[in-house]
Amino acid sequence: MAKREYLYLTFNSTTDAMAAESLFKESNIKGRLVIIPRELSAGCGMAWRSDPAYRTELIQVAKQNNITLNQVEIL
Repeated sequence: MAKREYLYLTFNSTTDAMAAESLFKESNIKGRLVIIPRELSAGCGMAWRSDPAYRTELIQVAKQNNITLNQVEIL
């Protein structure tokens, strides 16, 4: 069975991670905050995990709301 890939967005601060979570949920983008996978690095240790199909939408919502993304990776 193939391993499922997820999109991870990492943040520089916990404040950005929490704000992003609220905005993404308000925008009805499926996903959740998780502890960052060891393959990635981030300032706050938290990442938003979602389906890769939401990549463009997530980045747009973050930009429109001045949330700085540290990394955007599919693992």
